[in-house]
Amino acid sequence: MPSLVSEALQLFDVEVRQCFAQSIAVEVTDRAWQQAQLNLSHGGLGLRSVSHHSSAAYIASLCASGFGDAQNSHLSHTVDLFKKLVSPSEVISVDAITTSPVHQRVLSKKLEDHQFSLLLEASSPADKARLLSVSAPHAASWLLVTPFPGRDLHLDPNELQISIQWWLGIDTARGSSCSLCPGLALDRLGNHATTSASLSEGAAAEEAEVRKHRANDPKCSELGWGCIPLAVETYGNWVREAQSTFSRLASHLAIITSSHKR
Repeated sequence: MPSLVSEALQLFDVEVRQCFAQSIAVEVTDRAWQQAQLNLSHGGLGLRSVSHHSSAAYIASLCASGFGDAQNSHLSHTVDLFKKLVSPSEVISVDAITTSPVHQRVLSKKLEDHQFSLLLEASSPADKARLLSVSAPHAASWLLVTPFPGRDLHLDPNELQISIQWWLGIDTARGSSCSLCPGLALDRLGNHATTSASLSEGAAAEEAEVRKHRANDPKCSELGWGCIPLAVETYGNWVREAQSTFSRLASHLAIITSSHKR
C-alpha cells in the first residue's frame, strides 16, 4: 500500500534527483525536475517519480492479482489518493476498475497528462514555447539514438550536459556574456546563443562537412577514393519531396559504389 512506504519512496526520488544533478553538473531546479520526471513524449527524460506513480502501480497490481474488489479498503483508499493527482475528467472509480481492470501505463498516462498541464500552465511564455517544442512529435528522438563514436555521431559530456540543461530550461548562461556581442549578457534559455553572429547561414552545413571529412577521409584514402561529403542545412523537417530526392540520390550512389567495387 503506497501510504505505508511513502517515506521510502520519497527518499528514493531524492536520491535519483541528486544523482541526476551530478550527471549534468548543475543544480536542478524544482521546475526542471518536474519536467525531467515526465516521459519523453511530454518533453521529459523519463525519470519517473516512484512516489507520484505508486498509486497507479498499486491499483494496477491489486486488480491484476485478483484482490481488487469493491470491499477492499486498501484499494478504495488508494483510488481516493489517485483522484487527487489527476484532472477531474480523468478520475476513476473502484467499481469501474474492478469490473474492467486497468493497466498501470494507462493510469500513469493520466498522471503525466495532468502533471504536464500543470507545468505548462505555470510556465512563462518563453518556457511554454520551449516546453511545447520539446514535447512535439519526434522532438526527443535524439535521446533515443545509439551513440556511434566511430562515425562521430555522439555528444561529448559537455555537449550532453548543456543540451540537457537547455531541454529542461535550466539557466545555461549563469551570468556570462556573448563573446561576439560585447556588453550583451546571455539570456537564461540560451536563445541568443542560437541566433548570434557565430551561427550565420550555412554554418551548420559547413560544420557537418568538416565532421564528415574527419570521419570518412582516412578510410577513403585507404581505398583510393575521394570523399565528397553531402551536407544540407535546413530550418525544419524535410518535406516529402526532399526526402524522396535524397532517397533516390542515396540509392543511385549505392549502385555506383557497388559497381565500382566489382
